[in-house]
Amino acid sequence: MRRFFPILVLLSLGGCTAVDAPSLAPRAVEKVPIGAPEPYVEETGTADPVLAGRLAPLVAQAEAGHRDFTAGQQDVEKAVAAAGPSGSEKWILAQQALSALDGKRLPLQDVATKLDAIRFEPANAAPGNRQAIEEAATRIQALIDEEAATMQRLAGALGNGA
Repeated sequence: MRRFFPILVLLSLGGCTAVDAPSLAPRAVEKVPIGAPEPYVEETGTADPVLAGRLAPLVAQAEAGHRDFTAGQQDVEKAVAAAGPSGSEKWILAQQALSALDGKRLPLQDVATKLDAIRFEPANAAPGNRQAIEEAATRIQALIDEEAATMQRLAGALGNGA
């Protein structure tokens, strides 16, 4: 241990020397307050004409499917109104009519699926394109919601609950 004592003394004294290092205190520039950033305002533009040409037929297809649903709805309402107790022949006919009407919702749901695929295409990320897609989606969703409410109302009148 005596051989290492001078080395230990020298090493411990090495840490006592003064070092000319920068201060860790805040600098003047760090004391200046930073203002909030300006809010981001996205520029809106017009939709790409190619995209508009893809959306218009989809909306038209959705509206045609909804018209077909609405036309079939009147017959189902008559069948539901005439349905007797659960399990009777008229009740079964009303159930079948309700199921057929539910099948008429598929074209509208198919259009919504196609619109979702368009929504996630990277080429449609521009603000004008997104706005056009959202407008079409809002219109199609309104039709879907209307059909769902009709189905729920008819199923409830038939005693299915839904």
